[in-house]
Amino acid sequence: MIQTEPYEFMVKYTPQREWIERRGILMWLATFFIEAGAGTFLVASIFGNLWGMFVGIVICAVLGGVLHLAYLGRPLRFWKILFSGGWKTSWIARGLWFVSIFIVLSAIYLGLDMSASSIPGLLIVANIFAFCTIIYFGFVLSYVNALALWNSTLLPILILVVSIWGGLGILMLTLLAMGTEAATAEFWSRIFLLSFIFIVFLYLFGIRYQGAGGKVSVQEIVRGRWAALFWVVVVLLGMILPIVMGVTDWFLSSVPTIILCVSILFELGADLSLRYCLLRCALYEPIIPNLSYAT
Repeated sequence: MIQTEPYEFMVKYTPQREWIERRGILMWLATFFIEAGAGTFLVASIFGNLWGMFVGIVICAVLGGVLHLAYLGRPLRFWKILFSGGWKTSWIARGLWFVSIFIVLSAIYLGLDMSASSIPGLLIVANIFAFCTIIYFGFVLSYVNALALWNSTLLPILILVVSIWGGLGILMLTLLAMGTEAATAEFWSRIFLLSFIFIVFLYLFGIRYQGAGGKVSVQEIVRGRWAALFWVVVVLLGMILPIVMGVTDWFLSSVPTIILCVSILFELGADLSLRYCLLRCALYEPIIPNLSYAT
């Protein structure tokens, strides 16, 4: 049973609400855009596509950054988190540093490239901070011991895989909009799709046996209130449909561009929906356990 009244936390499983209800919705959206943007920049830099790198910065800084600052409530004071020394102990403070440094370095790199100048090693350092930007929220969640659904070393890896997969999808949309060949990006997108499928079910399987709280949380995702979101959007549209399209492309040699674009949007929707499930279905165990629900 799930807690619905304030006093029921003692005997029922209590969902975390801070990062998914009311203002918490902004955090869910912010982390998606920040990590997808950083992933786009990272993969676009590997492919040497400046427009893809630019799109990644815009998604990360404008969409993700603005939403993240809005979540803080007093966005004009966010700098106090950066300079309070919290980075020594807080993953949230470290994350703000990672995002800020990544945006500054990546913007400088693009600006210098447009002026036919360069700083040796700048892109490598920018990509290091893009990588840190992607994984930091996974570490934030994995350090929460009270929520079994989050308390896993696989979570940062899952977020890394899904963010790079999303970045490849956004890069493909950028390439298609430019009328540029996207076959190589599409190939790697399929590789990360398979990695995504493997890591998602490995992660859920591991959490399933991580105590009663983990079992109930996984049940909420696969059989509970949010099962339709997981099975329809994440599995059917985000996993099965792209595989079917890949097989079709293999036999027919080409898939219409519009269908490919729709498939990419479904993949991004699967990324966003999975993040929602992970935040929405994270449950605190009751103080007085009722093990009958977890059997």
